Amino acid sequence: MINKQEVIEFNITIIKCFAVFLLLGLFLPKIIDYALYKLINNTNIYKNSIFVYNVINRNINFIYNYIYIFKQFLSL
Repeated sequence: MINKQEVIEFNITIIKCFAVFLLLGLFLPKIIDYALYKLINNTNIYKNSIFVYNVINRNINFIYNYIYIFKQFLSL
């Protein structure tokens, strides 16, 4: 027979797993997206940093595509 204490421990474990899933699946991608958006849009561009800016500009497209695919994967 299942003990009442075991049921309570099982429910606590399920709640912990659900909390981890929410943290890693919903909140973490949004936090990373916001941080990258603030980092890239608040950078100063100087006349001698055109090459670096072009590298960052290409990388941001890759990052945005990754975030988009990740969000689409989680919405299944």
